[in-house]
Amino acid sequence: ALLQTSVVLAPASAAQRKAALPNAVKIPFDASTWDIAPPSNATSIFPAPPKHKAFRRHGRLIGLLAAVVLGPTAFVALYCRSSAAGARPRAAEDAPAPAEAPTSPERRMLAFEQDRLRLKIVVFLAALCQFSSGYNTGIIAGAILYIGTDTHFPHLDSTTTGAVVSFLLVGAAVGAACSSVADLIGRKATLLSVALTYLIGGVLMSFAPSVECLAAGRAVVGLGVGTSSSFVSLYIAEVVPAAARGGISGWAPVLGALGLVASYAVSTLAALFPGGAWRVQLGLGTLPAAQVLLLWKLLPESPRWLLSQGREAEAREALAALFPRVADNIIFEEIQQQLAGIQQAGLSPGSRPSVLATMSKHRRSLGIGIAINVLQQATGINIVIYYGPSVLKLAGFGNFAALLGTLAISIAQVFTVLANVTLVDTVGRRPITISGACVIMVGIALMIGGFAGRSMKAIEAIWPPWVILLGMFLFRAAYSFSLHPLPYIMTSELLPQEARGASVAVLWASNWLSNFLVFWG
Repeated sequence: ALLQTSVVLAPASAAQRKAALPNAVKIPFDASTWDIAPPSNATSIFPAPPKHKAFRRHGRLIGLLAAVVLGPTAFVALYCRSSAAGARPRAAEDAPAPAEAPTSPERRMLAFEQDRLRLKIVVFLAALCQFSSGYNTGIIAGAILYIGTDTHFPHLDSTTTGAVVSFLLVGAAVGAACSSVADLIGRKATLLSVALTYLIGGVLMSFAPSVECLAAGRAVVGLGVGTSSSFVSLYIAEVVPAAARGGISGWAPVLGALGLVASYAVSTLAALFPGGAWRVQLGLGTLPAAQVLLLWKLLPESPRWLLSQGREAEAREALAALFPRVADNIIFEEIQQQLAGIQQAGLSPGSRPSVLATMSKHRRSLGIGIAINVLQQATGINIVIYYGPSVLKLAGFGNFAALLGTLAISIAQVFTVLANVTLVDTVGRRPITISGACVIMVGIALMIGGFAGRSMKAIEAIWPPWVILLGMFLFRAAYSFSLHPLPYIMTSELLPQEARGASVAVLWASNWLSNFLVFWG
């Protein structure tokens, strides 16, 4: 249904407005798309803005967002420096003598709970890599709407577009498979390498002069996305002592969901600029990675990894850096407890178990984990994430309306993830998974019915687009509530500590590989 409205593109002065009034152009307004579509013969009486002015607008946008993201970096660095200066000095090379009576678990937990500020900063920096993963996964959905308008990409067809999108999946599969390299080079070096891939890939995409360079940037970013999916949660779990967790370990998936929301928010705002500012959209993914690299000195090595390498003194020093005001005897007892856990798992400090022998021993659990990861991707959820705005555009919405609808759905996803974290231990995994799968099927059925209805003239034009939007909402909300966190939870529950390094790499590689196969299937 088209509503006709007269839009007068008025000049600045009253005389000019009066002279231009008889020549006002009537522009149709399509209510089903929320977009004003000018006829092909309509021309604006305003001259096009010079390119340098558009460049200045983009530069101001980048500067503002950079100040928002990187501004707190200096504050955090100065605060941590002053905090460390006020802390009591420790002698890392000398092991503190244990107390005559061991500290009770309650007292140890209280000591860690009262000194968690430095720990929260470290966990937040690590979780920023998961934020970058969510951002780079979702940002292509909005950028792809405008890449074809760039003069460097005049012949961007659907096959080329699919290749650009899917190169991230190839890189993610490789990154996940290689994430076990963290057992060799250490957790801190791996985390900084992940941030570096986000930085390099974002720069390549933002300044890409060709499709090949754009695809290469997506592949480099994919390396970081794949490694983040299997590594960030592991790093946080090893850095945070069991007595100090208190909800901190759940920051990574929440920041991942917020990264997805941020990508759609940026795409929606960028749609207001000429050409969708798609290079700015892709380039902003470098800011969280830059913050991690700038504050690299605040990131400690994993005490558990240091203990597994037989470096007990360095493990005590790393844990003491996380909790500068906790007493030496409590630090010593925590290290001894972690060391006992490593020895109980049948590992001696400095030893490295055979990867093939470990995976063969736990092949049943490994097979179940692979099945769970393949099931998650078999729903086709990432097709909706990568092409969400494009799907809504095909349904009848305009570019801005499609981006706005996708943003609203992504915000709802954050709340469903939080609902899962709250209810999973009380309701149980099985009821949540089954109910979520049923709602997913309802959402897919609504999307199919909506597109089928667009070919029926008897149905009003505004009916199918809203049916498709509702179906997409149910699909993504139910997925986030049920199947999305399943691999994160089940991987840690299925596999013992000594088998997690290589096995987690295999599980997440199967996840991203099945994602790629579903994408092109």
